[in-house]
Amino acid sequence: MKNFIFKVSLFFILLSILFLSFFLILSIIDNFKGFSNYSDIVVVGDSHAVFSINEKDSLFSDINIFNNGFQAESLFWTIKRSRKILRKKRINLLVITYSDHNLFNDKWTYIGDNLGKNRDLVYYLSLKDWYYLFRRNGKETAKLFFSLPIPSFKVSANSQINYNNLLSRDLKTNGSRIKNHYQKIKSIYKSENFNQLINFCREYPEQKILILRTPLNSHYFKLLNNKIYDEMYIESILELQKLKNVHFIDFSESIKEDANFSNLDHLNANGLRIFTKLVYDSLGKSKYVPSK
Repeated sequence: MKNFIFKVSLFFILLSILFLSFFLILSIIDNFKGFSNYSDIVVVGDSHAVFSINEKDSLFSDINIFNNGFQAESLFWTIKRSRKILRKKRINLLVITYSDHNLFNDKWTYIGDNLGKNRDLVYYLSLKDWYYLFRRNGKETAKLFFSLPIPSFKVSANSQINYNNLLSRDLKTNGSRIKNHYQKIKSIYKSENFNQLINFCREYPEQKILILRTPLNSHYFKLLNNKIYDEMYIESILELQKLKNVHFIDFSESIKEDANFSNLDHLNANGLRIFTKLVYDSLGKSKYVPSK
């Protein structure tokens, strides 16, 4: 019996050493070589960053801006990347774009597809993060843990998209995704994603952070039609605006014409051009970029 207990204890000790070694290796991996080139403005977020700000626009010829947004990235992962970025190098301005469902829908963080897509980001996670993910989706989190992490510096977001994307033919009817995101909201609550965003902003009080709500098609608001959601949104934004280092701009109704959207909440090439100009002008008025 004593021999069995000893073997079991030894097994768990060795397993603990293995896990600790794993986390130690991940913590010292530097996947941001060359990141010092991007010291002015860095944009992070999901597809709403990718399809909203064109870093290659001639407007930014005198500004070092890097769009590091990634499609279908939960705000949970965006915050992890942002923290790693700021630990590596302080930048003049961090721009965070978000989609509403990303801000308030925690489930989007740990569904299988989203976890699998982020296997090269596992070295951003603390033990607490692993526990959080495992509790909510143990099977997919285990698969993520045992997959080989591939550290790599993220490429420019704008190199991922086709600027000639066409206007969706069923623009007014492709709202099932929108309805699914919001119609089930029955009570006001603070999501884990939102709490992570607030905590991150408080963690870096000297860092200027600009948070953007990107353009939404008019049909989006008609489908939304949820008073409880409206109250939750207003309450959350007021909380963000209390932070001295955070500036929030709601661009959701800044572009009206259907011809500038590829679907209800993503711009097409036309819209990208227009919105990039809006962002540039706002940065100038806020004195985040030098005037020409």
